[in-house]
Amino acid sequence: MDAGSLEREDAGSIEPPDTRGWVYVLRNPSMPHRVKIGWTTDVAQRVRELSSVTGVPEPFAVVASFETPWARRVEQEVHRRLREWRVLPRKEFFYASPDRDRVTSAEIDEYFKMVIRQAAEAVEIQMKREALERRDRETYLRHYRESVAYWWHCMRKNRPPEQYPKGLKSLPPEALGSVDRFCFEIYSGDSCAAASDRDPGRADSTG
Repeated sequence: MDAGSLEREDAGSIEPPDTRGWVYVLRNPSMPHRVKIGWTTDVAQRVRELSSVTGVPEPFAVVASFETPWARRVEQEVHRRLREWRVLPRKEFFYASPDRDRVTSAEIDEYFKMVIRQAAEAVEIQMKREALERRDRETYLRHYRESVAYWWHCMRKNRPPEQYPKGLKSLPPEALGSVDRFCFEIYSGDSCAAASDRDPGRADSTG
């Protein structure tokens, strides 16, 4: 049985979801032309559960198992890549007949292992991309708020309220009394999307 970790050294920079576990490949002597590919948090326990079913005459054996921070997503990607090998759409069994492509069972097992490693790598890249996109949005909004706060501070210091740009005079006094509250009230919630489309470098156009 092959067991290993698919987590890379730099994967800690991504906040993984709560699906850390193992993606496994199982065989059963009673089903020599099928393999089961799924994910679990405990491979040994999962094998016991599957083997204890009364309709299964022989116990399952672990062909390979790989630990990953995103086991559910890796499993989904593996199933997507092996969709043409799948026995039934809602079942986790896949064809593994040596006669299928005139290869040995061991070679088919090695192919499944390769697909799992490839799927894990693809998921990791996607997770990194999503993390970078979130960071980019958060950074852009933070920079925008910093720009707004700066120009708001300058305006309050140099102008009397009657010279504030149109629309700011209608704000309640408590909002005008706090830069933080002003930025939160104006540039949060539904207004964030609109604010993020504007150029922070042109924030002074309101003053």
